[in-house]
Amino acid sequence: VITSLFILLPFSFYGLYNWSKHKNSQSNVIIISRTSKKELAILITSQIVLYPLYLWMLISFDCSLPYVSAVSIAVSVSAFYLLAKTSNLSYLFFILKDVIGLILWVYPLMLGNSGNITVLLTNILYGINDVYGLINWNKMLKQQKATV
Repeated sequence: VITSLFILLPFSFYGLYNWSKHKNSQSNVIIISRTSKKELAILITSQIVLYPLYLWMLISFDCSLPYVSAVSIAVSVSAFYLLAKTSNLSYLFFILKDVIGLILWVYPLMLGNSGNITVLLTNILYGINDVYGLINWNKMLKQQKATV
């Protein structure tokens, strides 16, 4: 909840603003941007630097699997940032987040805790949605390249 409120919600507002600026004026389709190696390096470095903060927060709240959960938060923040920037890499990060989420929710299931099965199923649906998003954005990117 803290991550969503203080990090992902502001990215959503930034994304609304940024997406409105990245529309094709004729077709009203979002123009997908390419993320530079420099921007990607800065993003990954920032999340490595912020990882101890995520970890501390999760340990403070007595979260199970805090190390994996902190990686999940870092990847999630990166995915939402890239989506707000209309980046071609955003759905790859979302898929990575989904894989990490599956690990987080399969582990308790393997220990006999079946109470989280609905969260696991939701994560699987997110994964399917994100694979669709990746396929769709790759199609749109090809169309954009063909029109340039």
